Amino acid sequence: MGRNTIATVTCCLSAVLAGCGEAPDSATGPEATDARNLATASNTWVIKHSLSPWREAMAAATINGLVYVAGGRKLDLVTALARVDVYNLSTDTWSTATPMPAPRVWPKGASMINGKLYVSGGKNAKGVATRTLFVYDPGTKVWSRKADVPQPSCGGAQGVISGKLYTYTGCYAELSPGGVFFRYDPATDSWIRRAAPPLDHWGGVAGMINGKLYLVGGYTADHCRVNNEPAICDLLGSSLQAYDPASNAWTSKALMPFQISSMSAVVLNGKLYVVGGQSEFTYDTQVYDPGANAWTQKARVPRVTELGAAAVVGGKIVYVSGRDNQQPWVPGPSKTYVYTP
Repeated sequence: MGRNTIATVTCCLSAVLAGCGEAPDSATGPEATDARNLATASNTWVIKHSLSPWREAMAAATINGLVYVAGGRKLDLVTALARVDVYNLSTDTWSTATPMPAPRVWPKGASMINGKLYVSGGKNAKGVATRTLFVYDPGTKVWSRKADVPQPSCGGAQGVISGKLYTYTGCYAELSPGGVFFRYDPATDSWIRRAAPPLDHWGGVAGMINGKLYLVGGYTADHCRVNNEPAICDLLGSSLQAYDPASNAWTSKALMPFQISSMSAVVLNGKLYVVGGQSEFTYDTQVYDPGANAWTQKARVPRVTELGAAAVVGGKIVYVSGRDNQQPWVPGPSKTYVYTP
């Protein structure tokens, strides 16, 4: 099934899914027990206060112990959002922050640098890939626009190494098969291009561990060409590549056990956690240990979900669900789940 076909099918389905109404939720871990009573149990997901209105394809990051969720699109799968919501884990409450200067769907991510929120790329309200870099200061509650990303971007990933923002874009056939990769320096408000990964990771995710960027999953063009132009081969990928800024080079690492796109990722305790996503095989939490160069599987998110957003707070993972691919398909708010490793 092609990438555009999959998007069309899931968009059609999503008009009637996403919250799953009053169906009972449960967490999976070492034992089948009520998640609400196991807030301190290890390898356990618990259900917290939902985020309303429902959205998908947003981005999240933590600043000063609060999770900021930016952008996305509404249940109609058309209306792009500039909205920013803030989750306080200690009180299990949601509040709103100053909206972004413009709506963004599928931003490459949200990252924190020096106490400020950086959101790059994404599609605008007309569905066009953008080059914008928006920065939010929680102290002044003001957004500013910085130097544009050199190329339009969607379906990518981003992260921070040594105070600099690294952004990856895999945006269909108009780009090279491996996508494009840039570095932004907040001190000079400037971008430079860096070496691209060997394979495309459209819809993949990234995490920073020990000064390296780990990029995994998504669709891979696999260097296929049509009429001598880069094209989409529509293959779900499980490849993992690590980028070293010192050498400006990528190294292939252990494959994920399953092929996934549209998932979320965070780094916790020096390991990469991949949560949710679109796959024909599994929706478990997959964890990569760079020291062992190996993957393990942890407790499954209580509901099958993709296009959500995740962040780390107080040694726990906060995951805000996006599209819910599990029956019954009944509209509802975005679920908030918290994982204790």
